[in-house]
Amino acid sequence: MCARCLRFFSFNDPKADTPKQKMLNQKTFLYESLSLPANVLSYEAGRRLSAYAAPRYVREINLWSFAVQPFAEDGRCSYVPIAESHQQIPNDGHHKGQLTYSTQNAWHRVVWEGHSMELVAFQWSAGYSTEDRVFLIAPSEAIADDFVRVVCAWNEEVRAEILVFHEGSWFKDEELYQATQDVRFDDIVLPPSLAEALQRDLWGFFHAQEQYEHYKIPWKRGVLLYGPPGNGKTHAIKAILNTVQKPRLYVKSFESGCCTAHENMRRVFERAREVSPCVLIFEDLDSLLNDKNRSFFLNELDGFSSNHGILALATTNHIERLDVALVKRPSRFDRKYLFDIPGYNERLRYIGRWNDRLEPALRVDLSAQTELASQTDGFSYAFIKELFVSGIMAWIQQAEDGAMHTVLREQCALLREQIHLQDTDNSPKDSE
Repeated sequence: MCARCLRFFSFNDPKADTPKQKMLNQKTFLYESLSLPANVLSYEAGRRLSAYAAPRYVREINLWSFAVQPFAEDGRCSYVPIAESHQQIPNDGHHKGQLTYSTQNAWHRVVWEGHSMELVAFQWSAGYSTEDRVFLIAPSEAIADDFVRVVCAWNEEVRAEILVFHEGSWFKDEELYQATQDVRFDDIVLPPSLAEALQRDLWGFFHAQEQYEHYKIPWKRGVLLYGPPGNGKTHAIKAILNTVQKPRLYVKSFESGCCTAHENMRRVFERAREVSPCVLIFEDLDSLLNDKNRSFFLNELDGFSSNHGILALATTNHIERLDVALVKRPSRFDRKYLFDIPGYNERLRYIGRWNDRLEPALRVDLSAQTELASQTDGFSYAFIKELFVSGIMAWIQQAEDGAMHTVLREQCALLREQIHLQDTDNSPKDSE
């Protein structure tokens, strides 16, 4: 062991008799702690802090939900850096002109409900990932535990956010939440029967708990939205996220550098069970599952654990890639809704909505809209959207009143060629 580590271990021995030996230098404590081998760092840091804090109580915390900074920003406590210690709080992001920060290695003073406490945070490298540890110095064990419980409960509440699981951890995605706020089912162009059935199934589930329990039916549901890309599945998910007044959990991936896919799947379903009744969303389910993790996912979805109150909602562009046990077995995804290429009536409604959004000089009359609806047979909603976007760009070069109809007709022909090429590329090839 290096001389610096030996000095660290011998300095501030809890059994030392002299006050000088029991002192702790806040200016160098973080640096000296981080100089220790990773396998003893948290233990030795806790040992020294216990000697420094006596007779106060030191609680070591390793919980993702123990985030004091946002709790303090909400006015629940004060959270002030201690001047004697260098604070390592780097910028970790920039969004819409605002810088974001993350505590890496820092020492803060916290005041909560009249109790003065200290919070010491560490972060160090551990293999291909990092380890985080927080030490709370409180007047007593009871106060420390009360504070940890209150902070964790506050952070675990899902308010004006959507809880997202990605790269092995949960985080609250305010940006995704904001992206759903203007999307409602009335804004989505779908066949009326599909829109009505989907809404009735979703809302009926959450209002039917007593009936499920009365008839001894497990109160859970699996819903699968499937069909070719660009036909409204994502918009339907956004509408659901906007209108369902239950906790909303969204899974981006099961892969991470620190945990296996099985461990992450278990964490996802455990979290959903904690906050149920809730909506648990798996977008592009076929990309989340593979031969190694599929069986474990099926067991979490429909195994021995109770998924009481969980509405599992998944989407896929390729239902043929999903295992038969997942698609056809009852009690897993037992409700399936096809989001297919839109028919004439849906195309005409969608074209009309896009036309209404345009500036007056760019709009086309009803006869032109009906012509476009006929010419776009086989177009997805995404391609019809591209028709208008590319049409606007082409019109800008001419900027002539009345020219938009001609421009859209030309763009429609170009997009039809692209669709034909896509269909050719995706068609089965004869074996050689």
